[in-house]
Amino acid sequence: MNAVAEDAEREREREVEKVKRKVKNELERTGRKVRFDYASIGGGKEVVRGLLKPTVEAVERAVGEYMKALREAGVEDGGGG
Repeated sequence: MNAVAEDAEREREREVEKVKRKVKNELERTGRKVRFDYASIGGGKEVVRGLLKPTVEAVERAVGEYMKALREAGVEDGGGG
């Protein structure tokens, strides 16, 4: 999950840089300063984490229930070795 989040953040940063270049070019071309809210560029690691949070929580809950069932069944660990 972290690798995907970091990739998404790098992609978002590339997009921000692209927009910054366009804003700078517009200023140089026309002399008018263009305002742009860089926070409006979506994506990034926070979006990935937000999307995956319910899945991660469900998996953690399932693992916890599984480990509880193993303990109740008298199995010390899930190693199965």
